Amino acid sequence: MRKPAFLQPRILKQAVLAAFSRPYTTKFPAEPFEPQDAFRGRPRFDADGCIGCGACAQVCPPKCIEVSDDCESDPPTRRLVQHFDACIMCGQCERYCP
Repeated sequence: MRKPAFLQPRILKQAVLAAFSRPYTTKFPAEPFEPQDAFRGRPRFDADGCIGCGACAQVCPPKCIEVSDDCESDPPTRRLVQHFDACIMCGQCERYCP
């Protein structure tokens, strides 16, 4: 019959050594994050100023912006749906937005 793992000499030795040694890992981040000058961050959309042209959806490289029309409402409206999980933060949508 095998001994339980915590009673085996090799494993017990490793457990005692690990209890009294320094940690193998370091805390992350060690220093605050300094973004590069060209980093634009998450795109900002002005819902009140949106005219619904869809230019942002056309120029988006990963196609993470959808334009959906709601024809049942009165007056008909156009909505932008942004999928930030697929966004590559390139800023093209902000650049081409009128």
